Parts: sequence; structure tokens; C-alpha cells
Amino acid sequence: MGPDGNGAHVPAMPGRTEKRMGPDNQGKLGGPADMASACECTPTIPLDYDISTRTCVSYVHAYGMCDVCIAAKTEGGWERGRRSMTADYSEVEWYLEYLRAHGRRETTIESAGNALRHLIDILAEGGRPTVMEAVTLDDAEWLAKQLDGIKESTKAEYIRLFSRMSIQLGCQDWGKRLDILYNRVEPDRVWISLDQYAVLHRKAEPWDRMMLVLGAFMGLRRMEICSLLDEQIDIDARKMTVFGKGHGKGLRVVMDIPEPVVEEIESFREYKNNHLKRNEEDGHLIQVPRWGTWVPIEPVTASQRIKSLGERCHIKVTPHALRRLYATTLVNVVEADLDTVRRLMRHSDISTTVRCYVAADPSKMTTAQSGLMSVYGRVLSSV
Repeated sequence: MGPDGNGAHVPAMPGRTEKRMGPDNQGKLGGPADMASACECTPTIPLDYDISTRTCVSYVHAYGMCDVCIAAKTEGGWERGRRSMTADYSEVEWYLEYLRAHGRRETTIESAGNALRHLIDILAEGGRPTVMEAVTLDDAEWLAKQLDGIKESTKAEYIRLFSRMSIQLGCQDWGKRLDILYNRVEPDRVWISLDQYAVLHRKAEPWDRMMLVLGAFMGLRRMEICSLLDEQIDIDARKMTVFGKGHGKGLRVVMDIPEPVVEEIESFREYKNNHLKRNEEDGHLIQVPRWGTWVPIEPVTASQRIKSLGERCHIKVTPHALRRLYATTLVNVVEADLDTVRRLMRHSDISTTVRCYVAADPSKMTTAQSGLMSVYGRVLSSV
């Protein structure tokens, strides 16, 4: 590894020679005649159905299965497997080390690795180059076409990852060349009003109401709500320490706790003390009943509970809709300036705040348009 322009130590660039991997990692597998004598297949492997490419490759690596045995059972699965085994993951592994050197979370690195290996597999199975230097615009367009049918946001994220890896390797910015990232359809975001929030608040159970308050009154993200510990809350000082998004363990931010939130926290803590046994308390602020005991709430469970609450109230809502309500209320009701809102939302880029979190107030838009017309009218009358 060597230092980059920012002082971070990054791995050396991978070579540009495309590898072919076999079960012994020493080269391309031979044909039936080459492998039949060395076959170590076992009858316990369930090959009476058409297995996937990835599974086929796994069998070859794990059991040294020959072309004949696999091809006879998988109706062409071996051919798909052979193509996939020509994939070169060296650049992917280099890029993951690059992310690690720059302090990215392991969960982020794992997710990126899974996505990038999947894209490399698709290229290999299609007989396309799997090293960035050899990928052409035609290859990239073909790859993007193979992703049709999945969510647009997921497709954009895959191409974004592919593009970032390519750029770091000194190759093309495929996201820009393919015109996918910059002209994609914005996702259908969920918004709720203050009146809808009031309905949800009244109908919520104690642990759900605590999540509502932290999301709508303090703008916390779902993961921040689920991971919040009692020790991070200083009621006397009216302060809360939050570990949010960011490199490593996340950015540490100390936030003021508004009085209504203090009251909700104290009320919820009293509720927990009356219902949790001493050995069930694990330090998390929000714990929920599950299978006769109390456990910290998981992010997926939090989303499910908020969604279920919304369905009971006939309101479409998500945990992130609460965070959007926080931002929109700051702008449209409190009339805070956008930079203040950006700071409270803990965004590095104000465009994220405006594009993703602030819903324009229709009445204010009408008033603004009318005011603008009045100004133009005065200007024209003076000409």
C-alpha cells in the first residue's frame, strides 16, 4: 500500500492480466477427457435440477467435479459455470481494500463487494471483459441492459459502484457515459403532514411512539433510533449523543433535546421500568416485546412496525418519512434557513437536504408567485 493525495494508504493497483480460475486455482478447467480421470464427484450432491451458475462454480471448487458429471445433470449449467470462472475479481478486491483504507464501514464494503462481483459475473457469463481497462462503451451498455427489471434505484447504485471502481482504476466514468445516474427517475418518496403525524402519535404503542418522536422531533435516522443507548442521553443537560452516518463508526454529534422529547423519553423509561425485568434491560433505549421477553429493536422490525401503524391509521408512512417531516417543518413552519436545516439534518451537501427532504408548501409557492408577479408589474409600469 502507498499513500494517496489525502494521506490514506491505498493498495497497489492490480495487474491487467485476466485470470482463469479452476478448482485448483491454477488455470482453466479442461474438457471431459482431461477431467474424467480425476473426478471426485459424490452421489450426495443434489444435481437432479438445473442449478445456478454460482452454485455450479461452488461445486467445482468444492468437489472437483468434471465437465461430464455436471453437464449431464444441469442442462448447460456447467457451460454457464465455466464462463463465470473466467471472471477476474482482482480489481474488485483492490477497490474494496481502497474503501477500507479510506475508513469505510465493513458493512458498506461487504455490500459493495457483493454488488461488484455480481456485475463481474454478468460480464463473464456474457463473454465480456471483466477488467476495467478492456471494458468498452458497448460492454457497459450491455451490462446496464442486463439490469433491466430491477428497481431503478438499485440499478443506479450498481452502475454507480461500477463507475466509481472504474474511475479509481484510471478508467471510464461509466455512470456519466451511460447517462443513468444523472437522468434517472427520482424514487417515489413518502411524505406525511403534521396532521397525519398527530393521528399516528395518538394511535401508537409506547415503543412505536418513542420512534415517532425521535424521527419527527429530532430527525434521527432509522439506524440511529435503533442503536440509541440510554447512556447516550443526558436528561439533566438536555443533550443526546448520536453516532450517525459517516466513515468508521459514524460521525459523533451532540444534539440538544427539546422539552417535548425529554417528556416522552422520561415517560417511556418509566413504562420500561414497569414492564421489563432487570435481566432484560440491555442498555438500548427502545426495546420491544418478543417471544415473551424484551429485545432491542432491529431496523427491519422498526420499519415494519411503523408501516403497520400507518396501515391501521390509513396513512402511508416510513421511518424516513418522519425525518422528512422534521426537515419540512423546519423550513415551512419554523422558517429556518436551508443551511441551518442542513446542519440539523447533518448533511454535508445542501442539495441533499433540498432534493430529498424538503417538500415545498403549495400555499407559499402561490404566495411567492403572486409576489413575483406584483414586482414584475411594478417594473413594467415604470417603463
